[in-house]
Amino acid sequence: MKQLLRVSIIVLVLAIMAGGIAVAFWAWWRNAPAVAVFSDGSRLKFVGSAFGTRTFTTERSWHKLARQTLPYRWQNWIPATLTVGAYSSNRVTFCFRASPRMGFPAAYCAEDDAGFRYPMESNGWSTTTSANGDSIVAVTLRAYPRRDRTFQLVFVAADRQTEFARLRLPNPVRGPFPEWKPEALPLTRTNGSVTVTLNSLTWRTNRSWSPLDPVWRISSSEQAWAHAQPGWIEVEDATGNAGAYSALSEPAWRLKIAVRRERREDFSASEVLVLTNLSLPPAGRFTAVDVSTQLSGCTMTLGAICGAGQLSITNGTTRGMAPPAGRHQRNGRMFSGSLDVELWGCARPFLFLEIDGMTERDGVLWRAFDDQGRELALENPLGYSIRSGTQTRVYQLEFASVTNAVISRFEIAVSRGLEFEFCLDPRGAVSKLR
Repeated sequence: MKQLLRVSIIVLVLAIMAGGIAVAFWAWWRNAPAVAVFSDGSRLKFVGSAFGTRTFTTERSWHKLARQTLPYRWQNWIPATLTVGAYSSNRVTFCFRASPRMGFPAAYCAEDDAGFRYPMESNGWSTTTSANGDSIVAVTLRAYPRRDRTFQLVFVAADRQTEFARLRLPNPVRGPFPEWKPEALPLTRTNGSVTVTLNSLTWRTNRSWSPLDPVWRISSSEQAWAHAQPGWIEVEDATGNAGAYSALSEPAWRLKIAVRRERREDFSASEVLVLTNLSLPPAGRFTAVDVSTQLSGCTMTLGAICGAGQLSITNGTTRGMAPPAGRHQRNGRMFSGSLDVELWGCARPFLFLEIDGMTERDGVLWRAFDDQGRELALENPLGYSIRSGTQTRVYQLEFASVTNAVISRFEIAVSRGLEFEFCLDPRGAVSKLR
């Protein structure tokens, strides 16, 4: 009797699986999935999206029942479950199945039916892979035409012009949206001792990355802020888009800027961390420092002073250093069982620093001097990486040339941004220039 019952349950589960497959095929036939085909033959097939608290999962209703009922030797019939969440509340993640070993394009963006392209994205994608090799590519967009039912996702080369492929996607987030009330220019805002007046806004159509040229007037009653400059600009619209710009068809933009101090002489002694007599190790060696301090509300940690080569950090604690291998060194992260290894490579001597507590509105200033009092040049002093799963900024401060391998004085200051916000009608406030 028990055997008959078990056989009946298995038959029922197989019937449910067959029915699920039939329903899925019917849905696919009625509404074929969007597919992007690249010149090398690789393909991306749209499978779903995630936004807000909603996640995307490959699990179907019959998967769980099948796992609970079918014999173990039949479990490999059931697809592995992959789940992808949204990056943040105002970003939308679109999920795809990709061809094996597919290389991802340099950049991508959303395009509306009028041909308007929203800001380019270059690092908002990731791949989630199961133990059996099934994978989902997640592409995150901060800005796209959220008032439309569908839009085009366009993949482009490093020049941000050459198009590789495109596909039409459904919009999972559609209103109702709030109504913002724009004001006419010029607009004046005050934050503490600093006053900013926005006089005009020019859109340079020949620039694809940061086309907006605002004309500001900045004044302050404090000498330390008298020479401050805008160091960060972002445009938001009422639909939830955020980026370097938005569509001119939107009835209102919320333009945000952060004003920062950019000169070392505008910082007091208590706002500057000074390190002295730093000896740079030879290639393939490092000196552990592990000194942390509070600076302008941030936690700054000088982890190591490194010679040219590749610094490895295993499970966040154990460090090692390998000599440089070739002209270019790469950063990366590797997982193997219980091991989690970060790789930080540099072709020149460098300082390895971490800063917690900074936002995208903030900046950092560095100055280094040799034993003769001469200021040393730093390669890419504003560049940093975000440690995966955290908000920690990781800086590799690379020295172009160092006399006697000694840094006699090294200065660090965190430039906190004062934020200002303007609500304007882009159609009346923005003038276009080529």
